[in-house]
Amino acid sequence: MFAEYGTEPDLLVMQALQYLHGLDMTYRSDDGRLVGHGPPGAYVRNQDDIWSELHEWRRRCRDYDADPAGWVAAQRRDAMAEIQRERKGT
Repeated sequence: MFAEYGTEPDLLVMQALQYLHGLDMTYRSDDGRLVGHGPPGAYVRNQDDIWSELHEWRRRCRDYDADPAGWVAAQRRDAMAEIQRERKGT
């Protein structure tokens, strides 16, 4: 999850590492507001959630591989649109 300063890591690989890092998260409180790594507690993501996230990540990888610059530009546009919606309160 760490890279040398000045290294430009692969965006989708770093995203996958972040997902993997969180797959063992479990609820630590009855109200679901407190989570931690590993047991005890019910897992935050069930197997269906994990499969769904894997398929979505693979789709993003295909899209990125087809047009890396276009993919990054689309992500930035989507992020900016979300920021604008939040500012407008919608």
